[in-house]
Amino acid sequence: MNQVVNEISVADLARMFPAFKSDNPAADFVLAQQEHEELSSVFYFPCRFNGFLSIICQEGELSVHLNLKVHEIRRNMVFFCEPGNIIQIQQSPGARFYLAAISENMAQEMSPNCMQYYKTSVSVHRDPCMTLEDYDFQTAVLYNELLLRLMGSDTLERKELLLSYVSSLMFFLRSFWKSRVEAIPAGATLHSPRTQGLVDDFIRLVTEHHMTEHYLAFYAKELGITPKYLSKLVREVTGRSAPEWIDSFLVLEAKNMLKYSNMAIKEIVFKMKFPDQSSFYKFFKLHTGMIPSEYRKS
Repeated sequence: MNQVVNEISVADLARMFPAFKSDNPAADFVLAQQEHEELSSVFYFPCRFNGFLSIICQEGELSVHLNLKVHEIRRNMVFFCEPGNIIQIQQSPGARFYLAAISENMAQEMSPNCMQYYKTSVSVHRDPCMTLEDYDFQTAVLYNELLLRLMGSDTLERKELLLSYVSSLMFFLRSFWKSRVEAIPAGATLHSPRTQGLVDDFIRLVTEHHMTEHYLAFYAKELGITPKYLSKLVREVTGRSAPEWIDSFLVLEAKNMLKYSNMAIKEIVFKMKFPDQSSFYKFFKLHTGMIPSEYRKS
């Protein structure tokens, strides 16, 4: 198999893997209760997934590589990632879980405000895993079981029912992420909703534009504030500077293209909009300690 960082959509899952139940031929929503063997071929190599994806683990363990960071998912844990992330999944024998995926189009139709929270929340971005108490976890499992039954039925207005139940499940899970944020001791954060919103919007913009926009001025202009003010807000909220966020996304893209594609380095330089190969080499070595060719062989 050619190891390329492919882009996979929700519709691709439905077409490629019959184990996934889909809502319609266009497949804006797919869901499956998976055993570990069944999913191994789907996300065996890193791929960019163009949809919202959730995993609810019932038994065993999974290792999910999200943007090269490894997350261990065990029983009673929920994992969630927003569109555009690079994901790879490895399962231990005996792993059993629900995997659901929602297209951005369906998310907008279903509940734009709810899904925007998942897409831009620094809390979810920092830690996409969450452990639920048994009662709440079983409620999440029941949601998935009901969705599977609906998808296998000929119920009239099935799409409307699916939209309602998926939206309800997303709000249900969002409440726990919000509770986690609110549980932070008083005084641990002093960020206003506007400040948090600007930083969330910054991260969303970086996720979408980092391949072509490497400098802070672009993001500040998009947000209608000065680069200096944006840099101050980002460091206060996340503990990292705004340029560090941009560079981390660039390094991630470079690493994945070097490891999992057959592109020549000069092609990667062009795709990532570096002015020349020398600039790319200096940037990559500064952040990884290796030149690109060394990293590719490592």
